[in-house]
Amino acid sequence: MSLRGGLPSSLRNLENLKQLELQLNNLRGGIPDWFGDLINLEKLNLSGNSFYGEVPEVLSKLIKLRELELQDNDLGTIPCSALAAVAVLSANCKSSDGTSCDCCTLCV
Repeated sequence: MSLRGGLPSSLRNLENLKQLELQLNNLRGGIPDWFGDLINLEKLNLSGNSFYGEVPEVLSKLIKLRELELQDNDLGTIPCSALAAVAVLSANCKSSDGTSCDCCTLCV
């Protein structure tokens, strides 16, 4: 059994959460801005879902984030500021014309 639909907004209240692993579900939609409220998050794994759109700039507020796994979604580039503390990045991104690109293109 897997989770379906969008991310429940009730997750935004879990500000002491250190790991959020929701990989390989049927979650869809954009990554919500309230992810920036999860200030103690060290690992975020949303891989293998149906997320789309841009990765929100508010992820830069997650200064403890060390692992970010976003591969196998339909996401755009990742803002450089969101990667400041990330040591492990797994992602495959698409540019605005739909072609695959380096997720950190804007950082170079």
